[in-house]
Amino acid sequence: MRTLIVSHSDIAGGAGRAAYRLHKACQKHDIDSSMLVREKFSEDDTVRCDHSMVVKLAARIRSQIEHRSQRLRAFESSGFASLNLLPTWWSREINAVNADVVNLHWFGSGALSIHDVARIRYPVVMTLHDMWGFCGAEHYAPDRDDARWRVGYSLRGQGNKVRGVDINHWVWRSKQRHWRPVPIICPSRWIAECAQSSVLMSTWPIHVVPNVLDVDAFRPLDRQSARNALNLPQEKKIILFGAAAGYTDRRKGLDLLIEALGRLDNTRDTHLGVIFGQSEPDKAPQVGIPLLWRGFIDDDSVLAQLYSSADVMVVPSRQEAFGQTASEAQACGTPVVAFNATGLKDVVAHRQTGYLAEAYSTDDLARGMSWVLEDEARRSTMGQAARRRAVECWNPSVIVAQYQAVFQQALEENA
Repeated sequence: MRTLIVSHSDIAGGAGRAAYRLHKACQKHDIDSSMLVREKFSEDDTVRCDHSMVVKLAARIRSQIEHRSQRLRAFESSGFASLNLLPTWWSREINAVNADVVNLHWFGSGALSIHDVARIRYPVVMTLHDMWGFCGAEHYAPDRDDARWRVGYSLRGQGNKVRGVDINHWVWRSKQRHWRPVPIICPSRWIAECAQSSVLMSTWPIHVVPNVLDVDAFRPLDRQSARNALNLPQEKKIILFGAAAGYTDRRKGLDLLIEALGRLDNTRDTHLGVIFGQSEPDKAPQVGIPLLWRGFIDDDSVLAQLYSSADVMVVPSRQEAFGQTASEAQACGTPVVAFNATGLKDVVAHRQTGYLAEAYSTDDLARGMSWVLEDEARRSTMGQAARRRAVECWNPSVIVAQYQAVFQQALEENA
């Protein structure tokens, strides 16, 4: 089977990294996989990218127009948004590849226009890494009974709090007009349930398949050696948090973590918070323990050292389609504390591989961190269970087989 994986990027961003990991896993399991991206950061020859000046200029113009168009209104959701209304003609390049199935991953920021998706002549399988597929322009939106993606984006449905041009309506209408039902792969039950209850994708075939993880690259390392390599103190209890732009993206919940850290008692001299994914901001928060900012890390071997050096990984996101840092940490034998909400409910086994706190309660988040840290024997047992769970649930042989089954079904239905 010849599979083409399409993504905005390969190893930049969580969705791009997930797509690239799937691409490499497919290759290792005898699937003829190639990858097509708009922005290439790896040196992998099997990842294709058109670097011509014309393509770069067109992408820059589209990005500027999209950015300025979004100023016409204040989105109900303050997070990232993509319009994807401007022509891209990327389907021509996709159709020129000799493939049996095209697997679309994250293609926001105008990488592939909504109309261009309908021009792909091969069977398509779409993997959702956020909520954009069934929303308007928002990549994440409120999950409530009256959410617009549940009831439809009528022009009168944006509410009194939102003024200006209803861009979400026009983006959603474009999807409704141009897209036909194709198989959907969701990395968690939560995102699958959202898609199933949406107006746009309620009749589409939906499958739950977690993100693949190289459990050989992400594996437990000797903690003392890992800390030495990263110049981290041996005597401290290390609390780890990681997210690209985590300080500015409210969805990642760094503000909730900071509040919870302030509720830990008598920890200033014994605990250390380590934050990766971005550099220290100009006005760094002051909490009850010292914080060390390690910046952006895209090297899996360094990430494995960082996870292995930590006593606990905290993923305090308000919404996650999956929660890749949580799976990576557990593969390295590090317990994870998160909220009992959205996709993280599938990743963390409560009181077995970590702790799922009451949704958005900073008191319970602090209680979960203390529960993991206070008993070294319990922490070690949970770390071993976390590693077993990672190998059982996310290793390439398991995930590739599930993807292949969906690809085969799409191929047979389009025969």
